[in-house]
Amino acid sequence: MMKVCLNVSGLYGPDMNTALGRLSVVHNISEAAAKYYNDAPTNNETPGVAGVPEDVVSDSNISHVPEQKLCPVIPPNLVGYIPTNMDVRSLDDVEDEFPDVMPGGHFRPKECTSRHRVAILIPYRNRAQHLNIFIYNIHRVLARQQIDYGVFVIEQGDSKAFNRAKLLNIGYLESTALYDYQCFVFHDIDLVPVDDRNVYTCPQRPRHMSVTIDSHSGLTHINQTILRRPGNIARYKSLKHKHGEKNPARDRQGVPGGRFKGLLDGPLLVSEK
Repeated sequence: MMKVCLNVSGLYGPDMNTALGRLSVVHNISEAAAKYYNDAPTNNETPGVAGVPEDVVSDSNISHVPEQKLCPVIPPNLVGYIPTNMDVRSLDDVEDEFPDVMPGGHFRPKECTSRHRVAILIPYRNRAQHLNIFIYNIHRVLARQQIDYGVFVIEQGDSKAFNRAKLLNIGYLESTALYDYQCFVFHDIDLVPVDDRNVYTCPQRPRHMSVTIDSHSGLTHINQTILRRPGNIARYKSLKHKHGEKNPARDRQGVPGGRFKGLLDGPLLVSEK
């Protein structure tokens, strides 16, 4: 994970320098749990799992990566449902368990060249326990997907109203300065993916990743060209928290508030190219 602070010069905050260097993947789930959640209205099949969304194939087939040894169109290590590990005590524990993630929270598969280069941008302030849980579980899911990704936590260091949009802008600029990412996920720290078939591929159009959230009854739909995957795959675990003071500027900024609210209920993946 890479941490970017709004009011600190440099890319690492003082409380995360050591723990956030490296993080990766080695967990399996029970066959019964995987089988229960692997039903989906799609046609793709792979030896490990059924029900991979069709756009995973279409996105991967238009990959512009020139290397010959490309990763498979459908990642072979997908299992479907992965229960969220809520017992993550510290980022030190996460680092010990995930040794394959490179310094700065960057992971790429060793066995092949990924078809997708994805930056995960997470606005953050004062949510340490959620951060532990999120970092552990996001690496556990994404490394199975054979994508070349980096995790960026952008922390607001002052006491002013939380400015999510500004933090995302900073994360975009910092991540593009470090690596040639093709697309970007604007992620919430309290939403954890629970199905690795919800592959974070670079989309041809913006994709709303979290169609189903376990604590939300529904989503606000607007007349926009947005991709949404089947609800039994695009599912997220919502981490409970107390809501902070509302930022009145949200209602005046257009995108974060008003009629666009449904678009930002959960992670949104957009393509730069």
